[in-house]
Amino acid sequence: MIAGYARVSTDEQNTDLQQRALEAAGCTEIAQEVGSGKSMSRPALDELLGRLVKGDTLVVWKLDRLGRTSVGLLSLMADLDKRGIFFKSVTESFDTATPWGRMAMTIMAAVAQLEREVLVERITAGMASAKRRGVKIGRPGTIDMDELRRMVDAGQTIKEMAATLGVTEGGVSKAKRRLK
Repeated sequence: MIAGYARVSTDEQNTDLQQRALEAAGCTEIAQEVGSGKSMSRPALDELLGRLVKGDTLVVWKLDRLGRTSVGLLSLMADLDKRGIFFKSVTESFDTATPWGRMAMTIMAAVAQLEREVLVERITAGMASAKRRGVKIGRPGTIDMDELRRMVDAGQTIKEMAATLGVTEGGVSKAKRRLK
């Protein structure tokens, strides 16, 4: 089966252009939906993907119809590859049924891996810098509710309790509401 997927972002748009291109590409079935490209949760796409089997081809008018993040797209592509399902983008002439298409996918995967590794390096460097400046990294500690009760009864301010307990003032306020 050659199945197409068409998506627009808003109700004011329509999929006519995409649908004609997918029909011209030989799609016998076309799933359509309205939804943001930021979200990888799309029911019509999920339902279509669930019906595809080894040897089938998923066709889109343009790669960005599947999503906006390279990580999300590559995850989907890896899943299709593992299941033996081919992928084709009409406008980008991207087709994993060909050696060139598979090579392009390999390059995209390498770039996504590089992006992930550079992101991890940046996060690690940023956290190290923050620690050197004395910023506490990680989740605040848990609040001992018995200790909090004693502090409240002693008339301490939220600021004093937060400093003593090593948590945020917001955390103390939330915990105080649970005491009542």
